[in-house]
Amino acid sequence: TAERGFSIRLEGNLDMRMSMQSSLTAKDVVNNYTEEELADILFLYGDIRNSRKIAKQIVDFRSKRAIITTSDLIEAVHLFIPYKKRSQFLARIFQSIRIEVNDEINSLKEMLSDAVDLLSKKGRIVILSYHSIEDRIIKNLFKKGDMEGNIKKDFFGNIQKSLNEINTKIIVPSSQEISINSRSKSAKLRIAEKI
Repeated sequence: TAERGFSIRLEGNLDMRMSMQSSLTAKDVVNNYTEEELADILFLYGDIRNSRKIAKQIVDFRSKRAIITTSDLIEAVHLFIPYKKRSQFLARIFQSIRIEVNDEINSLKEMLSDAVDLLSKKGRIVILSYHSIEDRIIKNLFKKGDMEGNIKKDFFGNIQKSLNEINTKIIVPSSQEISINSRSKSAKLRIAEKI
């Protein structure tokens, strides 16, 4: 939806809220977060290596004028946009801000926790993720029994977890599927069964 600011190709106000009941918008994030907070979300949620420099550029830009629209944000980071990978770079900038606005990582953790509680013994959970941070949380829960990756062992040294992986090798789309549906490229599917 162009007017909500999700698209890098269409002009719109920087909103990015999935739910209009939420108070935090993308405009709030880019105009009010500290340089360090911006750098952290760009690095953590967008895997952007030069996040500190980009955050500084955003802060410098907004000191001259507010960042209100998608084109304002693109203009604010234009010095860092690689010529050949423009779309991918901007998609990661927008993605990281969207994840922050919608608290997507905490929502995923809550969903996983609730899902495990709701599953009956031998019940299965199937999760399809599209982002490395999401997949890491799911993998940690399925392999180690903890979303942060901390292993808890009982007195005998056995890992304490409530799920067993069904597919120890991650399921990814085939090249044929990617050629038909390019959006599937980053998809990762994991399956686990409640112990």
